[in-house]
Formats: sequence, C-alpha cells, structure tokens
Amino acid sequence: LVVSTEEIIRLAQSVRAGDYVIFKPASVKDKELEADRKLSLLSGEMIIDTGKRTVFIDNKEVGVTKKEYDLLTLLAQNLNIVLTRKSIYTQVWGEDYLRGNTGNTLDVHIKRLRAHLGRHRKAIVTKRHVGYLFTDDYSK
Repeated sequence: LVVSTEEIIRLAQSVRAGDYVIFKPASVKDKELEADRKLSLLSGEMIIDTGKRTVFIDNKEVGVTKKEYDLLTLLAQNLNIVLTRKSIYTQVWGEDYLRGNTGNTLDVHIKRLRAHLGRHRKAIVTKRHVGYLFTDDYSK
C-alpha cells in the first residue's frame, strides 16, 4: 500500500485530535531496511512524515531545519516519555557534542520548534532540570 502525502492529510482531517496513527512501510524489505525512516506519525492536525522528512501543521507544510526535524521526531516517537537533556543531545547531536560546551543549544532549538508548532507549542513540555517530553494531552 502506497500512501501519498495528500492521502495522509485527508486521513488527518478525519482523525480526532489527540488520536495517533503510525503508518508503516508495506513491504517486508522496507520494514527491514528502512523502518525508522519510513514511519509517519499522525496527530489530528500535526503530521511528521519521516519518509519525506516533512512536517505539516494544520495541513500546511512547516519549514524546519534538519536539527529541528530530528528533535521533533525524537520527541514524538517517545510520546509522553521524559527525555533527559543528555539523551536528547546524544541522539540528535551525537555523543561527541556533549564533550564540548553545549550552552543553550537545546533550549534555542526547542524555542524555535515551539514557534513552528504555533497553537500546538504546548505539546512540548519542559521538565525543569531534567529535559523535555512530547505529549498529546495539552490544551490547544
């Protein structure tokens, strides 16, 4: 089954806000070779298409940087799980990045990502002195 971005958007319009659907690759070969890359996460009005590395908010494509995309995808794939700052840095920027002065890099990227999410910005929750989580339980 091949699903176009337009079909995903139409499905998104029919799903209740807060519902999550995961689209998986159709072939076994794709599943084995590219499962993570091909997954698409859907939340009513927010779509992360990992096959095309695109983000849609309210059916409009949002231009995010590579790091913003990687960060959003990491958070969304760990729905309602607190990720520590160290874990995020390691998975998004790499282990070597932690050896240097990380400064406020993560905070700046989170701020920019929230700006892209607009009315959905509260989906990214700060856990003070710990890290961040992506939640589907927020007021829009």
